[in-house]
Parts: sequence; C-alpha cells; structure tokens
Amino acid sequence: MPDISFDKLTMAYSQRVFRELCEHFSCRDRLQAVVIFDIDNMKFLNQQGSRKESDELIKGLAMRIRRYAPHPSVVGRIEGDAFGVFLQDPGTEKVVTDFVSDMINNERRFIEIGGTQQLFSISAGIAFCDRGESTSSMDMLSGAELALENAKANGKNRYSILTENSGRDYQRKITIRSELNRRMVNHNIRYEYQPFSRLTDGKIVGVEILSRIKSSRYGIIMPSEFLNIARGSNMMIEFDRITLEHSCKKISEFDREGCDGIYISVNVSGEYFSLPSFADEVTDLLKKYSVEKGRIAIEVTEESVVMARDAANISRRLADWGVELYMDDFGRGFSNMVQMQKIPFAALKIDKSLVDNIYGSGKVLLKKSIDMAKDLGMKVIAEGVENKEQYELLKDMGCDFAQGFWIGRPKVFEDIVQYLNERSGKS
Repeated sequence: MPDISFDKLTMAYSQRVFRELCEHFSCRDRLQAVVIFDIDNMKFLNQQGSRKESDELIKGLAMRIRRYAPHPSVVGRIEGDAFGVFLQDPGTEKVVTDFVSDMINNERRFIEIGGTQQLFSISAGIAFCDRGESTSSMDMLSGAELALENAKANGKNRYSILTENSGRDYQRKITIRSELNRRMVNHNIRYEYQPFSRLTDGKIVGVEILSRIKSSRYGIIMPSEFLNIARGSNMMIEFDRITLEHSCKKISEFDREGCDGIYISVNVSGEYFSLPSFADEVTDLLKKYSVEKGRIAIEVTEESVVMARDAANISRRLADWGVELYMDDFGRGFSNMVQMQKIPFAALKIDKSLVDNIYGSGKVLLKKSIDMAKDLGMKVIAEGVENKEQYELLKDMGCDFAQGFWIGRPKVFEDIVQYLNERSGKS
C-alpha cells in the first residue's frame, strides 16, 4: 500500500501531513516561521511544454528547497507548484529572509521548455511567530498564503512578509478583483485613448487604448494595479480579448465621427500573446468588424515575447493582415536588442524613463536606441513626452512619433473625437 504521507512526485510531505507536522512542532518559546514558495506563471509554462517537463520543474524546485532550508524544518507540497516550509527554530528573522532571498535569486533563469527559452522564477510569502506570541501554525500558514498573494500582486519574483497592513492590502485586492470580474462580465470597462503625434508634421495618426475601472469603494483604479491582480490567470486573457474586440469595434465609430484613418494600438499581455490561438483570434476579429489593414497595432513587452513559443511566426501572420507589432517599454529594466533582431517588429516604443533622461547622459543611449531601431527597419515611438523641448530633441534625433501629456492626455471616446477633429480643423 502506498505511503500517503509523502507526495509521490516530489517526495515532500503531503499537504495533510505537512499541516499536522506544523501543528505538532509549533512552540511558543522560540521564533518560528512558515514560508510558501510558488512558481510564477506556471500555467503558461505548462502551455509551452509537456507534462513531463512541468513535473521536472516542480521536482527540481522541491529538491532545492529541501536541500537549502535551514534545519530543523518541514517541507510539504501545498498544492500544484506551491511548497510550504515550516522553520521550527531559525533563531533570527534574517536567517529566514536570507534563505528565501537566495532561493528567489538562484531560481531566476531562462530554461528550455517545449523547445523554446522561457523565463523561470518563483515568489514567496513569509509569516513569523515570535517568542511568546499566541499565533498558531495554521495562522502562520494562512498568513504566509496572504503574503504570497501580495508578492504575486506586486510583480512576482519576490517575497513578501505578513504585516499588520497585509490584511487591508489583501482585502483591497479581493475587492478590486471582484469589481474587475463583474465589469468584464458586463463589458463595462472604462476606456480612454491617448494620441500619437507624427514628429515631422505634428499630425495625430493614432491612439493607444487605455483601461480604467471605477470602484464604489476605492474610486478610479489604474491598470498598473488591477492588471497586476489579473496577471497570471485566465482573467488576464479574457480582459485582453474584451479590450481587443472593443478596439476593433471602435474603428468604424472613429470613421463615422470624422476621424478617418486613425489607428488604435492595443496592449496585450504575455499570457494572451503566447496562446497558440492568438493570431487566429486577432484575424477573426478583423474579419468580423471589417477592419482595414493598418488600423490595429499590437503592443507587447519583451518579456511577453519571451513567453511565446513562436513569436516570429505570430508577428508575420499579423503582418499579413496589416497588424503591426510594437515592442513596448523598451529601456525599462529587461531590455536588449536580441529580440528586435529575431522578431519582425514594426515599431519600438521607447519607455518614458529614457525620455526623462534626454537632457543628460541618457541622451547618448536614447540616440543609439533610435539609430539601432532604424537600422533594423523599425519606426520609433517615444513615450512620456511632456514638453516642447523633449519633442524637438526627439525630432532632431530621428524619432518618428511621440506620445505623452504634451501631445495629449488620455481621454474618453467623446473627448478624444473632439480633440482629433479640432487638431485636424474639422470643428
């Protein structure tokens, strides 16, 4: 008869036994801690590779946790790709955080799965029970789960420690997730549009669609917050689908309002872009709404491209239908020229952080980025342009388009139509 005390795949303790051992070794006369590790974007790694490859990732992580966890400790498989570690007597909090930090830093790497290179990383949540406190091991386990949620919501590949504010933070995230889900079901998302200006003549040629949600409790919530909550789940994919379809519908409305030829640029997550059906879904929407070539562009980050199994083929298929692919946020953190050479991007969007440094040493880097993109046959769009001086400097550097508050702030549909018509002299 098989031993149900251990998880068959990883040989870590089963969830039930792990909880029982945590309760058994719980002691109030010393510092104790619970850590939960979880693989980032595991669902999407599963999509890229085989079940066997995914199992090997999980087994490898379990092995390294057991090897490096401070003794004495108990390691259990909580569920799927999540592992719990109960540290019975670490001595100090620093011992715990050093262990967790080393695990996170050492696990971050590119791996080959399904024949492609994919980014592998983990996140962790930590909960402590100090000497003399009455917190139970189950409370610590719940606290570590809550802290893990915070780490995931704040960008992944990091750890979070349970604090007094964690409960309030968690409640906010749950409320926002519920609000986002409700608005997606009802197709009641607030969309705004920010214009692109062509630097040679100042003409507005397109707009980027941006999303907002309004909560009765928290007011206007920006995408930097609610998309972090959705990221890593099917909710993110469905949100992208709704936004892309909305954009395709709006093309004909722009034309009816006299804004002929304006194109819409749509941000797409790595989760959606990496779906095998992505290109088909885009072309189906173009046909459904009779969208002309050149009226829809797709923006993806470099990390999103890395997630996709066949990004080059996706780009070519989109190009056949007149959909241009833009590399977004170039210059923000994880950026290099390798993906620009491998993938037929139509345009490079330079991040605001580079534009902000246009007056100092960053000017050289900005100019080199523009020149390299041009050498690869790409258009260049500068984000975050906030004054005329930046606009003119970018124009002199050979940048093609600009976007930012100096050109126009994001506006709801009625207001952007009025703005576009005023700029073109139609009203």
